[in-house]
Amino acid sequence: MKNWIDRYVYAVGEKLPKKQRDDITNELRSAILDALDEKVAERNSKNGQQGEPTEEEVFEVLEVFGSPSVVARQYLPQERYLIGPELFDMYKLVLMITFFAVAIGISASAIVSAFEGGSLSTQIFVEILGDIFSGIFSAVGTVTIVFAAIQHFNSEDDLKKINIGNSWRAKELSPIPFPHNRIKRGDAIAGICFTVLAILVFNLFPDLIAVYQVVDGLVSKIPIFNLDILAHYMLFFNLVWVAQILLHGYNLKLGMWTTYSRLFAIVIDLATVVVIVIALKDPGLISTQMSIIPFLSEINLTRSLDDLMSDILTGIILIVIIATLVDTVKHVVYMIKK
Repeated sequence: MKNWIDRYVYAVGEKLPKKQRDDITNELRSAILDALDEKVAERNSKNGQQGEPTEEEVFEVLEVFGSPSVVARQYLPQERYLIGPELFDMYKLVLMITFFAVAIGISASAIVSAFEGGSLSTQIFVEILGDIFSGIFSAVGTVTIVFAAIQHFNSEDDLKKINIGNSWRAKELSPIPFPHNRIKRGDAIAGICFTVLAILVFNLFPDLIAVYQVVDGLVSKIPIFNLDILAHYMLFFNLVWVAQILLHGYNLKLGMWTTYSRLFAIVIDLATVVVIVIALKDPGLISTQMSIIPFLSEINLTRSLDDLMSDILTGIILIVIIATLVDTVKHVVYMIKK
């Protein structure tokens, strides 16, 4: 019995502001237990017997309260919205479907066209990304305008009739995730933002990846990578980054890690290591202009710059491998941890 009530209260709490969450969930739990006691007392008075609440009675009480989304809305401040609480869950659902439909549709079309043309270069990949972003922005704008219009042109009573939780059943409540499986939304969103930033910088502005110096009041930059060589590896880096964005999005949607998402994360980590190691092992990847950086040329006059750069790259590879190994072990441990 307690397990189902805990699941319900947790599901409601996840949709509430953090500052109010504890007070509201405690109040909600008390209300549920009071309603359950009344139901049991009514049943006992009819039967003339004493008994504990059954699982079915718990389900009935929870379904009277309504879906977690509906209950959470009752505790939120009533303000003016572009898209109000009554429509917001449906809006998110349509937005998610539209997002993936546009991304998959444009990607499939562009890749088929590229293969028919006989090439799939980094430039084409960047063009595909541009088309996807453009398509998604247009689709999001259209969906938002449609839902805003529905919100604006319908009365409050009509909007209250819209309840995508009507078909909700208490038996569908997801288990409360273990603490190590809970997703920190801020971390996932930051991961998406930084990954998108990496895609934009490495594909559109790779010349910005440089060592900057101030000489006589003027800022000069020395490119770290040979851009022609870097371009050969960008398709693989882009595939890894897109996979990372999909993983973060999937985790945000579920709100927790699953066995499948952890396995996917391990595959992405291993693929990242392979791409980084292969790229850094390419002797032409590092720009020859790095030799004019004063602190590199003066750090050890008894060794060649090539040897010094080789040591630096080897150190980077070791750090990447160790970090990935630690992350992989963590995922494996959490998958088997109960």
